[in-house]
Amino acid sequence: MLNTGIAFHGRNIGLFVFFLLLFRAWPLWAAGTSIQFEEIARTGVTPIPGDSGAFTIFAAPPAIDDEGNVAFIAGSSSQAGIYTANGICCQKVADLSTPVPGGGTFRFSSGDTFDIDGGRVAFTAEGRDGSSSTNGVWSNVGQSSPNTLVEVALIDGVEWVEGGEPWVDGEVVAMSGVRTIPDQHQTILRWNGLTRSRSYVDPGTGYVMGNPQASISGSAAIFDRYDAQSGQMGVMSGGQFDVLAVKDVTKMPGLGPTRFSKFYDYPLVDWSGQDALFMGYGLSLIHI
Repeated sequence: MLNTGIAFHGRNIGLFVFFLLLFRAWPLWAAGTSIQFEEIARTGVTPIPGDSGAFTIFAAPPAIDDEGNVAFIAGSSSQAGIYTANGICCQKVADLSTPVPGGGTFRFSSGDTFDIDGGRVAFTAEGRDGSSSTNGVWSNVGQSSPNTLVEVALIDGVEWVEGGEPWVDGEVVAMSGVRTIPDQHQTILRWNGLTRSRSYVDPGTGYVMGNPQASISGSAAIFDRYDAQSGQMGVMSGGQFDVLAVKDVTKMPGLGPTRFSKFYDYPLVDWSGQDALFMGYGLSLIHI
């Protein structure tokens, strides 16, 4: 955990310099592409917002949105938090002194996940209040100020027994997880930051959802679903599930008779369902 400082003991961090860099290329379609790197933050140099020291470590892979805004988890031996570089670096979203909605303060680890869109962030973190703690997803999406944090969902074993890896699309945060209401099942939460209203993606009558990343775009969500007969990868939009591939039926492009036999997690959707990307596996038998 970053807040314990254990990751820094026994090492001379001064021997290492870590950069957070943003790559830009103009134009991508022309010969002689111009490549430019922009430094976001550097260990030992970039001040930690709201703290007296500089960053000494970046603890997780950063995230970037279409506007070039960056979110990252970083800190020092005494501080940790999630920060953004919206235009310039850095802005604090939350650190160890930030109050958790409902009580306590945040704790961060290198295993926390987050996403950014339009400069606003949703992230997983632990909320600790005395000897009790709970994990959850928190966000400033749709709030009047980027310093206003609200609860998206608590992974406390009551309503949600699993969940995380938030996805931000405009004013909406999505999260996949295992929900216990009305019974225990895999689902995708769609949380509207402006109204704090919730809706859930239904895999369809007779189907159960796989374990997807909560990738959404507009009204579209992508996931794999299963019933007693088959498994399908597809896009759900407006209650309509458009099948992209069927397990053991759909042929894999360019591989002759080989068919998809497995779909993997982390499918992606964009342009309100017009573009989709997923990983699949097929077993090709060779007869001698």
